[in-house]
Amino acid sequence: MKKILIIGAASVAITASMVWMKSETKLLQPDTGHVAPLSQLNVNADTDRLFNEVMQSNALMQEQITQLKKQINQLVAHSEEAQVFEKASVSQAKTLAQTELQQKQNADKLFKEEQQAAEQQMQQQIQLLDDALAAEAYDPDWSLSAQSELNTAFLAENMASIHLNNVECKATICKLDITPPSDQALEDSFRRISSLKWPGSGFIYMDNASGNVTLYLAKEGHSIPQVN
Repeated sequence: MKKILIIGAASVAITASMVWMKSETKLLQPDTGHVAPLSQLNVNADTDRLFNEVMQSNALMQEQITQLKKQINQLVAHSEEAQVFEKASVSQAKTLAQTELQQKQNADKLFKEEQQAAEQQMQQQIQLLDDALAAEAYDPDWSLSAQSELNTAFLAENMASIHLNNVECKATICKLDITPPSDQALEDSFRRISSLKWPGSGFIYMDNASGNVTLYLAKEGHSIPQVN
């Protein structure tokens, strides 16, 4: 009975010793479940580096996009300002053109009105002189002398080619109907007729349509009647 127990005790001791050895062996072995291989550590380092680079690139891209948006907004703002300025310039140009056109139309209208008024006054003056000549009595002494003097004046060299159609003198007024030469400028003929030497006052009128000239001369010491 003792022998069996001893053996049993020995078995228990051996068994315990084996268990302890297994435990010791397990403690001495490396913990492969918690330590990564060297190749895997290198891969993780490369991944972290790439991730950081991507994040930095993304941040730079975001900054560039923000700057681009600012530039686009500035361009849009400038474009809107340019459109407003262009519209204002076009509007001002149209207003200026309309103003200039209106001023030209007003000037043309005023010129025509002045021409009409001058022509009307001229016709009134001619009518006044014709009426005054018609109302005058005939003075044979002065009228014959004045007509002879005027006929002689138009025979002078400076009056060459200027034709005196008719001359009529009464008591104080003479009326001359003159035709300038067709081959000379009307202004030149008008200037030469106006330079006629005469002791009294005078009034001259040229019909622009026909070129004919009417000249009224007053006796010395008298004046040509004038429209008020």
